[in-house]
Amino acid sequence: MLVSVADFIGVSIASASRIVSDVSRALARLYPDFVKLQNHTQQEFYNIAGFPRVHGAIDGTHILIQSPNSNIGEEFRNRKGFFSINVQVVCNASLVFQNVVARWPGSTHDATIFNHSDLKNDCEQGVLGNRWLLGDSGYPCKPYLLTPLLNPRTPSEQRYNEAHIKTRNTIER
Repeated sequence: MLVSVADFIGVSIASASRIVSDVSRALARLYPDFVKLQNHTQQEFYNIAGFPRVHGAIDGTHILIQSPNSNIGEEFRNRKGFFSINVQVVCNASLVFQNVVARWPGSTHDATIFNHSDLKNDCEQGVLGNRWLLGDSGYPCKPYLLTPLLNPRTPSEQRYNEAHIKTRNTIER
């Protein structure tokens, strides 16, 4: 393809590669400003408990594996004592996976997986726009990742927690 582009615009293949790369990066940066995803998912989440602008629910789940026969085998032993891979999943309100990271040993904390994921980088770059993910208290609370309040004191805080828990619970099914 680059040969065709280079021939068409009269530049070297290296120049065509650089141009395509530069334009691709520029388009990726502008994506949130010009591409608006349907808010069908947001409406489905909202219908659960009135929690607005939810893009997805995030959590880790342990997939049972056989004991690895190596020096690193214990890394795969999770807090419940069995060997697993801790898989980070984001799903929509219909339980359709939107993002999956399946490469971390069972002993890895959910927040560590998130902090090292492309998803976190995307969130930091603003890909979610004015939407957010809902996570449990094992995740860090961020502008794009909302977690329950640990000690709700006011009726508003209690309502927030109730709506958050009901809405995020989709991923627990």
